[in-house]
Amino acid sequence: MTGSGAIKLASSAVAPLVAAARGYESVHAEQSKDFAQRWGLGDGRTKPGRQFLSMCSSGGDVLVMPWYSAENLVSTADAFVVPEVSSVQVRPRFPRLNEATGKQRKYEFLVGQDTVLDFHPAMTREWMHSAPRTLIAEGLLKGDSALTAQILLHAAKEELELIDTDRIRVSAMRRLSAILDRIPPHERVSILSVAGVANWRSNPEWHTLRFKGSRVLVSFDGDVATNWNVWGMAQQMFDFIENKHGSPLLVDLSRSAAAGAALAENRSMGLDDFFCAFGTWADLGDLISPELPPRPDKPDDAREGEWRVGRDGTCLEQCVAIKDEDGRQRGVEWQLREAIGGRIATLDVQRTPTPQETVGEPFGAGADRQPSISRCEIEIAWIDVHGNKASGVISGPTNILNYQPIDWIRHGAHIPESVLASPAWPPRKGADWLKAMKGSETQSTKSRTVWQVMGWVPVPGDEARAFIVGDQVVASTPSASASVIAGVTGAVLAGATKFGVHDVYVGPEFSDPTGKYNLMDDIRTVLRAYIDDGPWLDKKIAATVLAAALRPTVPLHTSVAMYFHGAPQKGKSWTAEQIMSFWQSRPASWTELPGSAGDTMASTETAISKTPIWVADDLAPSVSRQKADAETASVDQLIRAVHNGTGKRRMNADMTSKPVAEPIALLIVTAENLPSIDSIRQRLVTIEFAGLKAAARDEAQALATRTTTAARVTAAVLRMMILEGERRGWRNMIVELTGDLAASVDNAALILERRGVDPSRTTRPAELAGDLCLGLLGLEILLRELGEDALADTLTFDEGALSALVCEQVALDVTTKPPAEPGQVLIDCIAKALSSGHAYLANLDGSPNAPQVRGIATHDLGWHQKGQPEPMAQGHCVGEIKTFESKTGEQIEVILLDPTEAFNVARRYYPDEIKPGTRGESSWKSAKLLNLMHPHYAHTVGLKVQVRTGGDRKASWFPVNKETLFGLTPSAE
Repeated sequence: MTGSGAIKLASSAVAPLVAAARGYESVHAEQSKDFAQRWGLGDGRTKPGRQFLSMCSSGGDVLVMPWYSAENLVSTADAFVVPEVSSVQVRPRFPRLNEATGKQRKYEFLVGQDTVLDFHPAMTREWMHSAPRTLIAEGLLKGDSALTAQILLHAAKEELELIDTDRIRVSAMRRLSAILDRIPPHERVSILSVAGVANWRSNPEWHTLRFKGSRVLVSFDGDVATNWNVWGMAQQMFDFIENKHGSPLLVDLSRSAAAGAALAENRSMGLDDFFCAFGTWADLGDLISPELPPRPDKPDDAREGEWRVGRDGTCLEQCVAIKDEDGRQRGVEWQLREAIGGRIATLDVQRTPTPQETVGEPFGAGADRQPSISRCEIEIAWIDVHGNKASGVISGPTNILNYQPIDWIRHGAHIPESVLASPAWPPRKGADWLKAMKGSETQSTKSRTVWQVMGWVPVPGDEARAFIVGDQVVASTPSASASVIAGVTGAVLAGATKFGVHDVYVGPEFSDPTGKYNLMDDIRTVLRAYIDDGPWLDKKIAATVLAAALRPTVPLHTSVAMYFHGAPQKGKSWTAEQIMSFWQSRPASWTELPGSAGDTMASTETAISKTPIWVADDLAPSVSRQKADAETASVDQLIRAVHNGTGKRRMNADMTSKPVAEPIALLIVTAENLPSIDSIRQRLVTIEFAGLKAAARDEAQALATRTTTAARVTAAVLRMMILEGERRGWRNMIVELTGDLAASVDNAALILERRGVDPSRTTRPAELAGDLCLGLLGLEILLRELGEDALADTLTFDEGALSALVCEQVALDVTTKPPAEPGQVLIDCIAKALSSGHAYLANLDGSPNAPQVRGIATHDLGWHQKGQPEPMAQGHCVGEIKTFESKTGEQIEVILLDPTEAFNVARRYYPDEIKPGTRGESSWKSAKLLNLMHPHYAHTVGLKVQVRTGGDRKASWFPVNKETLFGLTPSAE
């Protein structure tokens, strides 16, 4: 390299081998077009080409500085690969002028290139992961200068000079990596370069970095102690590192006597300047400070006419000119205009986790494409009549900031009475006050994500996940917990604060720091009370109840809806209360269940979209047929929604779509009777209750109402999931859990088949059983972590183990209550309509007399005497009867059903069996697939046959025999 680029690299103390391994390049004017073509920048007609060529047009050279994203570093200790350049920055010898600011652009990124977080490509993944510390450098040259200084502590300067083989990039990378490997692992510091302090937070790559337990050295330019903005960015960086469980440290150049003196002349001096002129890597330790220097004062560069909120936040001030006796301006001063001030305290985005975040992507992935609600809090302050500072907080949608304060209430703001009562509210100069308020103490405005759901959510600024339950947040550290804001409050969902867990096992190896509780004692107590000596009449029910209680702890979406049915006072609602006791922070929180089957559809839709578990209690018969039908229809819709994982779509008045409330809860319904619709039953895990064991019931009741034992176990399983996520990485853990779910479904299918379920009917029940058993998997993982393998084995799919018992419970419902097919239901309803006088069958030849069918009474054909000498047809004609002679001379009787009329009569008189929305064509098709069509016409293509009914008139019919329609045993004939 030659020219200004080589001079800059040398003055930044970047070693030749470090530069060669990165791929720095000098481009002179005569090479510019060739370089632009080689890098795909185009010619002067494209923006990147025009930008680059203009830098070389004055005859100077350009230093090309390639940046490499951490995601693109693919080299390992065994295989070196030249990574793809993520972004290109250039440093022209003759910088262009920024017309907006009048300053020179010393460094420029090419148009269309994003800034990235950079690691030197010679650092292998193994090397970076072994380094216990990270240094964040402001700029690429500073980062490579620090890397050079670190190497020179362990290698001779001559080793970093170039040799012939270094002309090949990969050879230079390999040689530099071998030198890096000499640094003992405990002394290694990975170097992370950022483009600048002003926009570091905008890069989503920050969320993929792991700083937990690491010391992170922050090296910004030397003006951090004197520049108000740079100090603020450094403070934000410190906060970010702490939120990611790292320990931030400042590299303070002023702590060096020589460098400190130089800083007085050059406040923008950086780390590369230090290594070039003032010290070595060994001196770096003397520069480290655990805290930032005091924040410098904000510069007061006010101009006449500007507005601001006073320094104490209680007033509005205007900058006015001060003139002397001759009318000449001699300065400015701030004068009081309004006796009330304010600042934006918080800017909240209320949303749910995105699909990307749900599968383990970092916080914020996909958030820009998901609907959200923005709200703000504005802190208002004034001096009251007693001379004391008073304050209040106004809250509302963020769009109130588009309007003057006098209009805020109209746009949805909540203004406390104390503010409304202030003589200074609303400010008279609304527009000026609003502008000043928006610019007041912006560095202290908190931008927060408020979660509109309970359950698993990503931790802001981290790869970790936390679990929200009620107003509690279960997270790996207190700082992570504090950064997760629970938004499902009692004002949003009635009873939300009842949800919780008793989170005590926060010490090492799941210990209770207070020593009051013991996790294994709790687990054994729960297993004894619910499984070994459980109150239910069948151990399969006990296993299913425990699996349901713990299923929300596993961070995979569930499609399970449970249905507890049986006579009154047999333990349905009581069992639901026991399950909810796993989700309480105080004893006896759930003596009243969270929801009722009589709640409105919209309210329950909201509840199951915001909570991890929900109960719709007491779907019971009603004296009002209309009310009973409405409640049943609502519950059926909820069950479909949970199973399918989709909410109901609705429109706003302006025909835009409202946000869809996607269900996330495990739903439990209690009812006296099973659903009558088979498609609903197929989406359920059902349990029939016939009573409870009295003594065992009392013990379990005491456990739920006098202790939080079950809720302590729940919290421990949640912490186990968090620990697994940190160990494996959340994305990997979700993939592995998805594999566990698939294996669970396969195991369930095998057990269902062994219990007599037809293999063709195992798919849906196996999916439900496998999904539900994940709740036991979470407890199993915790037990194995605690070294309790023998107890963990009792939760598996082995014969007699709890997961196997859950599958047997599901199999019990499938084998004892096979679904009725729509075709058979239709035929049965037609037969009932005939015998009850709602319909009749006529003679094909048009005779007015009652038809005669061997072995069938005339009233079964719809003809009733009712005091008349001869039977009379009753109701609607749904078909006709034909008798003909076969080729063998046999008299064959065929009942020809009118497909349209027969279906309409059946649907009209038997709506409980033929549900609204059932189509006639699908029912007749089902009847044919069940071989209910008359054998004489079994090979007919289609669902209908045409038969002449007299003269030249033909009609379409569905033919059946009398055995099919009236349920007779076929005759020997």
